[in-house]
Amino acid sequence: KYPGVKEAAERAILTVRTLKTRYVSAVRAASSASAVSVKSNDSSAVENNGLAQKRRVRPPTTALFKHTDIIRPFLLALNYVDGPSLMLNVALTSVQMLIDGDAVCPQDSINIMHVLSIHTTKHDESYNLKVLQTATMVAAWRGAEMSEEVLSKTIVVCMSMAKQKSSTVRRASMATLSQLTSLLFDRVTSSAAD
Repeated sequence: KYPGVKEAAERAILTVRTLKTRYVSAVRAASSASAVSVKSNDSSAVENNGLAQKRRVRPPTTALFKHTDIIRPFLLALNYVDGPSLMLNVALTSVQMLIDGDAVCPQDSINIMHVLSIHTTKHDESYNLKVLQTATMVAAWRGAEMSEEVLSKTIVVCMSMAKQKSSTVRRASMATLSQLTSLLFDRVTSSAAD
């Protein structure tokens, strides 16, 4: 029923498989390099254990999985505002998990906020709260730069949700706006300190 989402999902699966292979290779390379380092320094490791510890190669992080193809099917699914609620909930939860796992490219933050701004007209209270939670995650995400466009979209999402009938959603949107303001000042302060 949603051919664009299906095609993007198939492409994402292929991308994840490729990235998984690279990740496994990088982990194996790091562990074998670490084992060689420890074996070659066995006698000196007893004398200077701290030096042997420093020579160990660190395994790769999950940041290796940052790729725009991975989040694309979820963003495409969220473009269907009137789509099935199960599809929208799964897509929104998946976006949250990808942000939380640092598997989203920084340039995708504006696309996420654009899709969230489309969903401010839904009237399901729990879904609206999840949209606000995702907007907060994007705003608080240190991996992405807080551009004017992301900031304005986040404010639009909060202000649109403030017009909802549900008092819970209205209060949550005001709290999100307050949190966004404090996050913005924190980022200004930390960038001025750098």
